[in-house]
Amino acid sequence: MNIIYTVVVANYNRLHSNEYYSVWPLKCQFLYCMPRGVSSKAARPTRAPVNTPKTKEGERMLRPTITAHSGCEGTADGSMAAILRGVELGADLVEVDVRRVAGLGLMLSHDAAADPAGLVTLQAAFLEIKKHPDVGINCDLKEYGLAREVISLAEDCGLGDGQLSFSGSLTPRQLADDPVIARRARVYLNIEESLCELYREKTPTVVPVDALPWDVVRSFMGGDLAPWVEDLIETCGGLNIRALNLPPRPFIRPWLHHLGGAGVRISAWTINELDEMRELLAMPWLENLTTRRVALALEARAALMQ
Repeated sequence: MNIIYTVVVANYNRLHSNEYYSVWPLKCQFLYCMPRGVSSKAARPTRAPVNTPKTKEGERMLRPTITAHSGCEGTADGSMAAILRGVELGADLVEVDVRRVAGLGLMLSHDAAADPAGLVTLQAAFLEIKKHPDVGINCDLKEYGLAREVISLAEDCGLGDGQLSFSGSLTPRQLADDPVIARRARVYLNIEESLCELYREKTPTVVPVDALPWDVVRSFMGGDLAPWVEDLIETCGGLNIRALNLPPRPFIRPWLHHLGGAGVRISAWTINELDEMRELLAMPWLENLTTRRVALALEARAALMQ
């Protein structure tokens, strides 16, 4: 019996991350073959819910997730109203800024100087998300060293497998030294954290200890990604991350196709304009899009899926 197969190459670095199937010429870990007459699109599984555990083989998301940025759709940043609005509109994840406040514990706050009297606890946010098992929550960490504490709180609150995600103040070194973080949560690794660490490793005496990652990228690296892009790809490939989290700024945007073609999944923030949404959502390596305009992003994604 003659059978002609269509071959879809699966991304070598993403076998345990519920990722998309990729048709880019990457390293091949396995081949998914389909008999003649069955298209690759038809043979793909239906979209897995956002809380699908990363350890389940064979379940792959088939479209980018939409994350509701804190303060989405005109709600207040760091508010319970923002969380509820994102869930109501159908976002796949809601994002909260997390920091530790003296005497109060883990709170939703972007700025250290925020009035603690009006802050929402992370516990309250987790208990709300627990009611919505198909919705994830991305904790954008505003301080280093919070990941394990957040994971512990999520477990105490009964969040389901795969509901917890991280972005923000997590370095590649932290993830390499503590692999439990990426096993318990999705990690969208911020590009500035990766670039800052790469620069510090190669020029250890140049950068002040207290320099912020974006300041290092702009002031010391000159906002030039070219000398660092291959090292960045290698860093991402060596970690169990879900995607590289980045804003498509002018010095980053020309490299999106190169990063994607090398197998790096992209999480883009904060995307609020329709044309930019459409451009990014059409990219096959986009993993997630974070936006304040959730309804518009969901409409744009739905239109591209038709």
